[in-house]
Amino acid sequence: MILIIGAGISGLTAGRELTLPFKILEKGNTIGGLAGQYPAGPHHFDYGGHYFHFQKKRRIRRYLNRCHPLVRFTRQSRVFLGETLIPFPIQYHLAFLPHHLKETVYRELSHATPPSFENLAAHLRSRFGPALFAHFFQPFLFKYYQTDLTTLDAGFGGESIPPPDRRKIRGGYRGKIFQKTGYNRFFHYPYGELRAFVDAYSRPIRSRIHTGQEVLRIDLHRREVFTASGSHSYSALLNTAPLSWLLSSIVQDNFSRLAPKLRSVSTQVVNFVLSRRYQNFHWVYLPSPDIPFYRAGYYPSSGPVKGYLERTLAPGSSSKPDDPDMSAAVGTLQKVGMIREKAEIRFMDSRVIPVSYVLRDHQWQPTVPAVLRQLKEHRVYSIGRYGSWRYSSMTDDIDQARKTARELNRHGP
Repeated sequence: MILIIGAGISGLTAGRELTLPFKILEKGNTIGGLAGQYPAGPHHFDYGGHYFHFQKKRRIRRYLNRCHPLVRFTRQSRVFLGETLIPFPIQYHLAFLPHHLKETVYRELSHATPPSFENLAAHLRSRFGPALFAHFFQPFLFKYYQTDLTTLDAGFGGESIPPPDRRKIRGGYRGKIFQKTGYNRFFHYPYGELRAFVDAYSRPIRSRIHTGQEVLRIDLHRREVFTASGSHSYSALLNTAPLSWLLSSIVQDNFSRLAPKLRSVSTQVVNFVLSRRYQNFHWVYLPSPDIPFYRAGYYPSSGPVKGYLERTLAPGSSSKPDDPDMSAAVGTLQKVGMIREKAEIRFMDSRVIPVSYVLRDHQWQPTVPAVLRQLKEHRVYSIGRYGSWRYSSMTDDIDQARKTARELNRHGP
């Protein structure tokens, strides 16, 4: 029996691909994880901006479209800097910056120094220059990760930061707009919203999913998982829950002692319904230290105008899921022009994602790859964004889950 922990996008994908007997244990009472939706009042909301990006993975797009139709969007995103909405990526749209800053940034980008690989802060400063680093990258990423950037690896998150392109820098300096630039220049969202997709995606394996099954501890030697309702034996364990949780749940000390080495942050997502839509962007980045949230956006769904605000919290924060911080939310929405007055907010709700972004610091490289190999020796495959403890997209996670399931199919129980 193959045992899968978690009915999010990775767990569901693995279940769809397995030809061996399996069952999925899901802690919550609903399925889909962060790729799904949750009910609040008369509405259903996503857990912030989670979209499908298929750059270099067209086969995954075809695979998902066979299951449920997806709608393609050309990204419209902005950076809110100095009370101005600047097209993203900011380094290719210098004409929108104040004149003195525009000239400084252009000069620094035009005379880029060799990239530094000492840490993330040094890397970004060397690639984009001190001025753009100080005005955008440093304040935004500090809000995003809530940690000193000098403690993070140089390549951490690099997939989402387009490298300098001198032709585009020159064009943007003169006022040209580059909408189709960056790793997520196109994104896809399910027709009928995410819950319709999760319903269709899970339908072939629905009978194998057991909700309300929180895993309490795992014994690798006995190959047994314990929940409040009993124990479950397995021939192979496929974990999609956070790796930090997995390690702390294993009864063998040589694994559980490694859990504190894995760092992450939490995210508060404030969801809302508005009476009307004023802006045409999909989302906007908010680097200003005066704004508590790091991103605001609209969901690309039909029906009521729904959107979200996201802010990073330290793990274990006392912020409650039912506290949307109304005053901060109203102020942010007004500043970026998504509302003009508070009465335009028809509904608001909040959720906290306990583990939202992992932090690739100096302990990551000597810890994570080694522990994943050791777990595999015990027939434990930890996959997905959180199971692998890495930066990845939903498309990456689907790809990894399919490959892992096929590996298990080939080798048998």
